[in-house]
Amino acid sequence: MAANFGRGIFYVATDAVSRAEAAVSARSVKLVWPDIPIAIATDGPVESAWFDHIDIVPCEPDNIAKVRHITRSPFERTLFLDTDTYCLAPLPELFELLDRFDLAAAHEAGRFSTRWKEGIEVFIQAPGIPTSFPELNSGVIAFRRQTNVSKVFERWLALVEQARAATVPHTQDQPAFRRALYESDLRIAVLPPEYNFRLVVSGFARGPIKLIHGRWRYGPIGKSTEEIFAVLAQTFNENMGPRVFVHSFGMICGHGPFAIAFDEPKRVCELGEVRPMAAERDRYKGERDRLLSELNQSLAERDRYKGERDRLLSELNQSLAERDCSRAESEQLRTELATIRREFDAVLRSKSWRITQPLRFLRWKFASSPNQWF
Repeated sequence: MAANFGRGIFYVATDAVSRAEAAVSARSVKLVWPDIPIAIATDGPVESAWFDHIDIVPCEPDNIAKVRHITRSPFERTLFLDTDTYCLAPLPELFELLDRFDLAAAHEAGRFSTRWKEGIEVFIQAPGIPTSFPELNSGVIAFRRQTNVSKVFERWLALVEQARAATVPHTQDQPAFRRALYESDLRIAVLPPEYNFRLVVSGFARGPIKLIHGRWRYGPIGKSTEEIFAVLAQTFNENMGPRVFVHSFGMICGHGPFAIAFDEPKRVCELGEVRPMAAERDRYKGERDRLLSELNQSLAERDRYKGERDRLLSELNQSLAERDCSRAESEQLRTELATIRREFDAVLRSKSWRITQPLRFLRWKFASSPNQWF
């Protein structure tokens, strides 16, 4: 055990997977904060290079080893960390916070734990506690070794066991932690998300993010846990201003002190600035440009067809007009022919026509046979 028992970081790990995870977390702590002692309570061998104290304890397969063994911390002031955390910067201010408070933890990102009921995910109810007092995340807890804190942890364990034995059981530990804290007289400090930046939901930060918490697999930025956390660390703290993390996208950044300039066109820190999704973005951009080109081409064809339609309509109107004109001329000719016929019939019926008929006959005969004499 390191000489300094006054303060340190403590893990509880119950199987080979969580021990390996704890080693990654402890290594991240030592790389940025090499002089802080680290202890672990576990039920098997663990990589000792990153731990100053290893406490081998029996761990039941009931998923509440953290609650059962958190009081085994060897430090006067403890920063308890879940094994799926990753440290980006030293955290001495959390121990300083314990000068005035008995315990410190961050709000649960989802505010309340959930369980499944008849195929529907619902919040775990806690009668008697106002919703304005949400759960605190139990994966990052700073606390002092003293009687009232130990009693709260004992109450927490008892409530967890009751929840598992209830008529409608659940295995979450944070609803019990919430009740134990609400019923206690502890002086509780609530940490901002920069000290417990959860990966399960989109999160807001302002200032440096010092501790990442969660399991997240995203192949494009890394295959191993350390590779992924390294890229996230680079992305999360590239900008120190107000920002929101959106999964598979990056940080959407605001402006202000420690932030990028207000007129800076780059408003997004991509994941590690390597973002393979940029290729997908370019593909969608190319697809968009192609569709826009096809749309413009379609609009041009539409205009061409519209022009052709207008021309044909014009010709049709002209043909109709000509037809109407021809019809009027035909009607006029028909009227004139009828008039001529009426006049001719009147001549044929006249007395003069009958008297002059012999003369017309002789004229016809002489005209048809000029050399023939009668």
